[in-house]
Amino acid sequence: MTDRPYLRQLADRAGIWADFIDCTGQVRPTGDLTREKLLAVLGYDASSEEAATVELQAWEQRHRSQVLESVRVVIAGESALRLAVRLTEESAGIIDWRLHLSSESGSAWSADGQWAIQPPGGEVSLALPINPEPGYYRLQLELSNSRQRRVIPQQLIVVPPRCYSPAQRLQGQRGVGIWTNLYSLRSARNWGVGDFGDLQQLLRWTGEQGMSFVGLNPLHALRNTGMAISPYMPLSRLFRNSIYLDLPAIPEWSRCSAAREAFDSPEMQQQLHHLRQSELVEYETIAALQRPLLRQLHRTFRQQPVAERAAAYSQYLQKQGEALLHFATFQTLEEYFQRIGQAAGGWSCWPAEYRQTQSPQIAEFRRAHAEEIDFHCWVQFEIERQLGALATTAKEAGLAVGLYQDLAIGAGPDGSEPWAYPELFLSGAAVGSPPDPFSPSGQNWALPPIHPQRLRDSGYWYWIQLLRSTLQHAGALRIDHVMGVTRQFWIPQGLNAAEGAYVSYPQEELLGILALESQRHQAIIVGEDLGTVPPGFREVLERWGLLSSQVVYFERDYQGEFIPAERYSHRALVTVNTHDLAPIRGYWLERDLHLRRQAGILDKEEDYQRLLAERQRDRQALQRLLQREGLGDELSNESNITELLHRFLLKCPSPLIGLSLDDLAGEIDPVNLPGVSPAKYPNWSRRMQLSIEQIFTRIHREADAAEFVIH
Repeated sequence: MTDRPYLRQLADRAGIWADFIDCTGQVRPTGDLTREKLLAVLGYDASSEEAATVELQAWEQRHRSQVLESVRVVIAGESALRLAVRLTEESAGIIDWRLHLSSESGSAWSADGQWAIQPPGGEVSLALPINPEPGYYRLQLELSNSRQRRVIPQQLIVVPPRCYSPAQRLQGQRGVGIWTNLYSLRSARNWGVGDFGDLQQLLRWTGEQGMSFVGLNPLHALRNTGMAISPYMPLSRLFRNSIYLDLPAIPEWSRCSAAREAFDSPEMQQQLHHLRQSELVEYETIAALQRPLLRQLHRTFRQQPVAERAAAYSQYLQKQGEALLHFATFQTLEEYFQRIGQAAGGWSCWPAEYRQTQSPQIAEFRRAHAEEIDFHCWVQFEIERQLGALATTAKEAGLAVGLYQDLAIGAGPDGSEPWAYPELFLSGAAVGSPPDPFSPSGQNWALPPIHPQRLRDSGYWYWIQLLRSTLQHAGALRIDHVMGVTRQFWIPQGLNAAEGAYVSYPQEELLGILALESQRHQAIIVGEDLGTVPPGFREVLERWGLLSSQVVYFERDYQGEFIPAERYSHRALVTVNTHDLAPIRGYWLERDLHLRRQAGILDKEEDYQRLLAERQRDRQALQRLLQREGLGDELSNESNITELLHRFLLKCPSPLIGLSLDDLAGEIDPVNLPGVSPAKYPNWSRRMQLSIEQIFTRIHREADAAEFVIH
């Protein structure tokens, strides 16, 4: 095997890990082919040792010529008071300097002076004119001598040391809440998919029980067609799914007779009856039924303007800026190419001039389709308004935390954000996960990775916008696969998941910005830290004030016994299960194993029997746990296992406790079977068997269940 020292040195510089320890404790080294392919994805030529040497030399030159870092993220305090200036070899003699600093609010400060530099080069430290409070600042340093004048900008981000704490939000109390998958809610009034009207009922009911929050699946924008329905493979993470809108709650509804007449027509009522009775969410049918009514409401908004609402819309457009324009343009382009029969293959197959947001053809398209683009902007405006109303409902209902939202780890490769920001989103590799006991061959999530250095050089604007979008109207935020802020598992195109490698991200800077936005929105942050977790990473989360995720199914000691309540963390959200796991009754009845067998994942009888035996041991271990906690004597069968496990949750000392609405309703089927294709199991489409009205009645009818929910 040819030795490649320069390839490996370049890979180290680019943040590609040399190896990692998997969840079994085995060291998995990164192969040179993987290094070479991932470096190519990052924009480096390492096809030979000579090419890698050239790239390393260019790297060193860029470092030597960089007077200031393009962005600097510092914790408020002493470290923020000084600026490190790296002088180039051309810098010598008398240098005049002038420093200008401006804040988001428009406040500005300046300072100037002179240095005598001999010999050339080196580094000097410069005091800032103020002690900056947490926030975003633009810094500009002007350097001049007898030979040259340079102006160097820097994005300065001053952050608090920790995220907003549960104690601040909950005033020292523990927060108990409901978590659910909004799309799965069934009601007598919705369109066959849970919507914001259903969520309003759930918030009010949860408040009546003395609870603190309602947690949701990601509300990110989806195509709502075919297989494009996973909330964790979104069209956009910056914007949201219109299918959740409560159409009659849109202000234009009362003034749009055309929409009301269409809704009341026998044909639509018949379709709605079918959708409400369906066992699955029929995304495509629902979206197609909603779209004409939404367009009629948009026309009413434009043709019969109400001054206050028009002003709010204008402010919304200004606030969202170019990001919203790109998203709405992308939506309109997709519809256009569908109409002319050129939608196959996604945006990467569009004519080249439509794959560049700044092209003259895109500008002309926007002029020619201004009304359609405005429609998509208006839909997002109305989603934002309804979410704001829901946050108000939560506050009025007494929920201390309110809405608990979810941020997916990435955006789909054929989505609007890889189209709009190709400099950030990379092709040639996909984000996934390495082999583990649940997926022995690893997982390829088909998510395009974000270039770490370009994200940083851009001043982290995308990360900032992403957090602001998701934290808007939220009292808590769950970050899916939070280990992604420190490293992500990249799988080069043409290789399998076992041949992937971890790539580093600027952890401290990403978490610092998260802390800043958390404090500004007064929102608790929960990191989903399940799976392969780097050593010391949970301590990093604790230092920055993030809560961890603890799931009862996974919390075992070295002997395989479920750990007692007293050993759960004082800084975690605790649940029995997750959206990737079976509800409690389904777990107890081995329903998930039966479903995996039906889907062909457990095609060997010996594997199936082995897992059945493991589940039997798990049930026995749960019984022992409940007995040790003084709860096991009441366990008779699966009918009360949910109640007992929820009582167990309430004994945990953790600040947030999440009860699954699926468990309270007695569901047995999971909403997602990881590793199973939608062709073999209806992932993300399973609706609840009971309506929310029936669930409320059931809980109140069962006095014991009502007692453990309320208290």
